[in-house]
Amino acid sequence: MYAAYVKKKDEKHVFALGTDAGGYSPRGFSLDMSPQRRRQVFEWKNYFLPYGIYDFDQTDAIQDISPLKKLDIPLAELVVDTQRYFDYHHSVEDTFDKVNKRELLLGAVAMTQMILMIDKNW
Repeated sequence: MYAAYVKKKDEKHVFALGTDAGGYSPRGFSLDMSPQRRRQVFEWKNYFLPYGIYDFDQTDAIQDISPLKKLDIPLAELVVDTQRYFDYHHSVEDTFDKVNKRELLLGAVAMTQMILMIDKNW
């Protein structure tokens, strides 16, 4: 739906970033983009390593933003440590009080850093 809106309005998107695996500790980014763009992002890996963010090998973005790929928009998804994902996922216990604030903030910082790198380098 959003991709159709972007196309209709002829909006210019440089990059799309999503997350849908929970507010767990960030581990990396899945990069659904051209090999050239992937190589460029991979070159930034050392900036993320001090924060435990090391996984840049995955290549699929979440379903929510994947339709933007048809518009040639580079996509990424925050990859998190999902070992506790199914402890609560879609259960009656799946409530905001189960979110670890520190892990959620670490993910927000990682996403902000990625957006800053894209803004300064693309």
